[in-house]
Amino acid sequence: MIEHLTAEQIVQEAEQKAQTDTNLAIRRQMNRIYRVQDESNKYPILNRFNITERAIRRVLKLERRTDVMSPLEYAYSLEQERSTIVNQEV
Repeated sequence: MIEHLTAEQIVQEAEQKAQTDTNLAIRRQMNRIYRVQDESNKYPILNRFNITERAIRRVLKLERRTDVMSPLEYAYSLEQERSTIVNQEV
């Protein structure tokens, strides 16, 4: 069973694993962790799309139109977007 980390735990783990302290390196690690935790195949949106991938794309698109997000803001945005996607599709 996969341990599901909170947004804060994901940021902390990503910062430890990132080779540098740049937001881009931390974000890449965060995306990896979110992808490992993804279990969207077990929910009603079965085989239609990957929730995590869709959320990552949406948050990155949002960030391009706004200011650069801190790692914690990025994690909270991903959590919110994943929740929004699930609630819209059910």
